[in-house]
Amino acid sequence: MELKIITVASNQLEYVVFNKEATKYLLCFHGFGQSGTEYAKLAKVYPAYKIVAVNLFFHQNSLFRSKKVLQASHLRAFLYPLIETEFQDKFSLVGYSMGGRFALTALKLFPEKVKAIHLMAPDGLVEGNWYRFATRTSLQRKIFRKSFDSFPAFLAVATQLSKVGVLNKGLFKFAQIHLKTQEERERVYNTWTYFRDLKLSPTELDLLLTRHQIHCTIILGLYDRVIPIQRIAPKLKQGPWLTVLQVPITHNKLFYYNFLDDRRNSSVNSNE
Repeated sequence: MELKIITVASNQLEYVVFNKEATKYLLCFHGFGQSGTEYAKLAKVYPAYKIVAVNLFFHQNSLFRSKKVLQASHLRAFLYPLIETEFQDKFSLVGYSMGGRFALTALKLFPEKVKAIHLMAPDGLVEGNWYRFATRTSLQRKIFRKSFDSFPAFLAVATQLSKVGVLNKGLFKFAQIHLKTQEERERVYNTWTYFRDLKLSPTELDLLLTRHQIHCTIILGLYDRVIPIQRIAPKLKQGPWLTVLQVPITHNKLFYYNFLDDRRNSSVNSNE
């Protein structure tokens, strides 16, 4: 395992390289609160793949200091030198949860370099109501930030919303886990607001896949309460380039779903 950093102006993107001598390539993007090192299990199971796992901004040593919202053009400035340095041929993209926004944007930026894309419970395809409410306008973003000033008060309101069914249990659990400290709340606010323009509609995805003949697999969890299957599945149109799998697992376990294994419901954890 090797850690590397790409610096652009005052910003930097950190990434991890596994199996650096391998000749098949994966570019991976983790979910909220994770890091690229968590792809170590996948790298162990598949030593024939060189795995480059990016630490998302606001995670580990990846820093985005700009006051502007992160755009595809910003991401291109980091990913282009990474791709030129690490890959000698076409690569496949992997995105889990929030990392889906980065994988989808990378697909939009470099379709001619992409062999396939694998998405597990991807963010960035179909926005949830709460995400849209929290990030759409400057006023809504101010309300979103203000709500974090008093976590006990925020949690009390969230508890009541969960009880009456307005806030789904997955998001409520997410709030309980990830909003305890000021640092964690800052990360939630920054990732939700700064990443909001990294997205691709199902229609745009279909056009890209068809035009460039790129295979895409989207894996959705039947028990996923963070990114519910019913939000995304109805918007996706399966075809020769898009396969949608609905598997009986939760959101967190989708990260370990073995998308390189033809067997259904295989996990990289089961290969240790």
